[in-house]
Amino acid sequence: MGPEGSGSLALAVAYAQYINCEHRTDEDSCGQCPSCRKYEKLIHPDLHFSYPFFPTKELAVATDVLKEWREAFLTNPYLGMDYWRDRLDAGNKQANIPIKEAHDIIKKLSLKAYEAEYKVLIMWLPEYLDKEGNALLKLIEEPPAKTLFLLVAENQEKILNTIISRTQLVKINKVSHEEITNYLVEKHSLPHNEAREIAFIADGNIQDALNLLQNKEHSSNFQLFVEWLRTIVTDRGSDLIRISEERLASLGRENQKSFILYAINMIRQIILMQQGLKNLVFLREEELKFVEKFK
Repeated sequence: MGPEGSGSLALAVAYAQYINCEHRTDEDSCGQCPSCRKYEKLIHPDLHFSYPFFPTKELAVATDVLKEWREAFLTNPYLGMDYWRDRLDAGNKQANIPIKEAHDIIKKLSLKAYEAEYKVLIMWLPEYLDKEGNALLKLIEEPPAKTLFLLVAENQEKILNTIISRTQLVKINKVSHEEITNYLVEKHSLPHNEAREIAFIADGNIQDALNLLQNKEHSSNFQLFVEWLRTIVTDRGSDLIRISEERLASLGRENQKSFILYAINMIRQIILMQQGLKNLVFLREEELKFVEKFK
């Protein structure tokens, strides 16, 4: 159980790879054996996935979009639902894990392992299981020998209680600002200051950080935030309308989302500063000066 962009799905795959590694150490899988090489390409015959998709007459079970799933995960192991939706060009269709998928899972896991010690099924976002998920209860409670059932969820409250009661919960924390900053610097060659700002806005969500990375207009968020906030506290209604209609409306949907996330985090920093928790404030120099004055 971990928030979007925390790497919980990648961790589940790495754990499954470790379990079936032929030469694993105390710390990690070897990455070299035939099993590890297949896992790294998501083509191991005893590794199965289930995930929400957009059922049609042609697409009845998750394996019908397995190629797209592999490409999506290998491109971005921190993927969120919006990213996955875009890869499937789903439009306004509703995602779910249908009853046919539940029956297909039961069928796959009833077979013997093909070559590994363990069969593994990783279900991403079991929140999309409606009452159809009850068909899996017996399998989850009493899986066949040498079978692992890993559920990778983001919101415990949206999972069927009958499923939660039959699982062991492991919580994954969101990624720290420092870790996201280092990731953007090392993996995407981003200047440190720019990486810090993206990490601040993303607030532990690597998927959001990657979205922001594709959006080069995030750097203007600070000046816009200062202008917007000052019009609010000085009660200049006409100026606030002008900013909303001329500045914010022209940003586009993704930039607007980025700005709102940035504003929420900045207000949080102001409150932390008010409460004397400066050691928890993660800001650039110009932002820190503003927060110290505004608090």
